[in-house]
Amino acid sequence: MAIIFLGLDVGTSSCKCSAFSAKGELVAEASKEYAKAPEQTGLDAGQLFFDVCEVIGGCAKKAAKSPGVGKVSSLTVSSFGESFVAVNKNGEALSDVVLYTDTNVGGEVGALQKKVPNIGQIAGAKPNSFYALPKMMHMIKTRPGIEKNVWKFLQVADYVIYRLCGEAVIDYSLACRALAFDVMNASWSAEILSAAEISPDKLSAPVPAGTVAGELHKNLAGALNLPEGTKIITGVHDQVASAVGAGALGDGQAVVGTGSVECITPVFGSPALGADFIGRNFACIPHAAPGKYVTYAFTLTGGSLLSWYRDRIVPHLIPEAKQKGRSVYELLNESCAREPSDLLIVPHFGGTGTPELKSDALGTAAGFSMSTGLPEIYRAILEGLCFELRYNRDQLAMCGISFSALRASGGGSKSDVWLALKADILGVPVSPLKAADAGSMGGAMLAGVAMGEFGSLEQAAKAFVKVREPFLPDPKNKDYYAEKYEKYKQIRQIMLN
Repeated sequence: MAIIFLGLDVGTSSCKCSAFSAKGELVAEASKEYAKAPEQTGLDAGQLFFDVCEVIGGCAKKAAKSPGVGKVSSLTVSSFGESFVAVNKNGEALSDVVLYTDTNVGGEVGALQKKVPNIGQIAGAKPNSFYALPKMMHMIKTRPGIEKNVWKFLQVADYVIYRLCGEAVIDYSLACRALAFDVMNASWSAEILSAAEISPDKLSAPVPAGTVAGELHKNLAGALNLPEGTKIITGVHDQVASAVGAGALGDGQAVVGTGSVECITPVFGSPALGADFIGRNFACIPHAAPGKYVTYAFTLTGGSLLSWYRDRIVPHLIPEAKQKGRSVYELLNESCAREPSDLLIVPHFGGTGTPELKSDALGTAAGFSMSTGLPEIYRAILEGLCFELRYNRDQLAMCGISFSALRASGGGSKSDVWLALKADILGVPVSPLKAADAGSMGGAMLAGVAMGEFGSLEQAAKAFVKVREPFLPDPKNKDYYAEKYEKYKQIRQIMLN
């Protein structure tokens, strides 16, 4: 009977749990989208944990029904970062989960920079209200009395881990997303936290990824369809989880993950803390692979821009797709223009990601003609997203970080049209994973190592990671896209000024 490892991936709009055997076979999975009102800026912490428990229990129940499957040994918890919930000594939430998108803080970022001028070189990130620490400071300042009632500020993964097993621990990659972690020394920075007037005791204990945090509370075992004694294991930040699940574990390897946000995660072998690197809003983050680091080069509009196009521009396709039992994106990919056009779209519809992190940036389109139709617009959106990734790739290269191939994960990796455009515009082979969801698989791989099934993540990758044939750059498109990319950069610069 095969031992089963569960990987939980907690996202901003949904959560997913997947069960894998030690052979890397997907045994079962369950997911749930959160019910969230349009005006709601945070997430209800109690409801979030309820939803997480629902998907864990649902996945475990499905796994138990699979033939030849043994019992679940462990559950690894990964999540998005930069977000937190304040809890009291009883573990009760004193706030909603304050999300990374909530950048409505006062002068906290400036105050930190003034008190700790080299904060970027310590924390491995350029100070920004995007991160958790300034928001913690703002909460203390604007909610009188809350500080004395706060036992811990828990990020999402450590909140879930605490609720599951009673231990407050956080892995290094998620700790980095607070802007208070000393990357070189793998510990909370006493200097930064002193400047923020927050005690290290208010934060979870930092530990390496894949650490056994504890055992599942006995009173939760039955409700989650898990055996007593199930080990709860620290996962990683969601983008690191995708890198692990894609087998991007060594220097020069990289994965592009396409969900609501699109992100390239390259791997390198020594800390990148130089002024050029940090100044471009790239963060230096410990990888789950020992001795390795990653960074995130991302655009805030990836799949979210396609969702906007679906809902605002082609809503007529929604009932058609439903009637045919297919997704709208399948129909869009089939009708996508096969040849490039002069239409050019800068995809900053929700602001920029790296290197600017400019939330008020606007997108634009140029090159419309009387022959422009919906197929050309859709292709131009995909091209624009690829150009933005290329711009980030070029910025990374200026800092000495490069890659010669990409592995692709996430919902966007199901689109052959998009993958082919990535290969053409970035000029590198792009290999999609056979399992589109690398995040939960990366968590299961960490569990396999933590439970002794594998001696290393590299060994786990041999069992788990399977890729499709790569999409190769088409030589006939090289000069065309090189010229169009130069135009893209010019329009991009105009829009950001």
